[in-house]
Amino acid sequence: MCGLGLRIPVGENTLKALGAEVASAAVGGQYRDANAGERRIVENVQVVERKSRRYADLTCLVPLGQTPNPRVLPHTSIRIVRAITDRGYAPKLVGGSMIGPQSTVVKTTLGPLRNGFVNYEYWLPVPKMMFAGARELMDAYQARASDERVDVLGYYMAPQAYAQMQVVEQAITATQGLEDDRLAAYTRQATFKTVVGDVAFGGHGEWTESRVLQVQFQNVKDHGVEQFKDTRTQVVVAPSDWASGDLIYPYAGERTG
Repeated sequence: MCGLGLRIPVGENTLKALGAEVASAAVGGQYRDANAGERRIVENVQVVERKSRRYADLTCLVPLGQTPNPRVLPHTSIRIVRAITDRGYAPKLVGGSMIGPQSTVVKTTLGPLRNGFVNYEYWLPVPKMMFAGARELMDAYQARASDERVDVLGYYMAPQAYAQMQVVEQAITATQGLEDDRLAAYTRQATFKTVVGDVAFGGHGEWTESRVLQVQFQNVKDHGVEQFKDTRTQVVVAPSDWASGDLIYPYAGERTG
């Protein structure tokens, strides 16, 4: 069941993260320390050496023979998307916290294979999140992105980065200085107007209102970039305050490509 050949470069820290993340998948696997020539069990991840590099074999995360149609399949790597498609695997919900699908190059590379998958984002140009200045920022960013050789859509990083600087600017203006203690104290008790909406922080520096979105890919037709400017291809399904559409469940109902 683990012969799909899904291997990614991995170091010790990544291995630990992988082990923690996939522990809930409850599928067996092994870890090989190629340098020491040992084998031992470590949370569903097999690591092998190839050309003096370590790779995590993620194929055991697709336990096709054990649970044909599970309710939820947590993701560790976007490479598993192709394996799921090729094998016709049909869990009712796939995704959650993948690193990579936010990138435009990943979106266009996988294209329709992404349909039905759910993943997190922090901001998308859906009607409920078009706060003051957001459209102007993204228009300016996208006009320069190709020439600057950065992500051409910029939804994942640009609004958050700009909002961070708006927080700094407003704190400096309010406190009339650059003293760390005064800035920190002000930041903990103020509400900031930003391109990602009103932002306030708790005592530990966390947002008082979580803004992590769960987004489902829907209606992706091809590998073009322009379609991802249409919010119907990335539908915010949670939290409900920011939702732009409904979750398709089971996700197999949206699978194409």
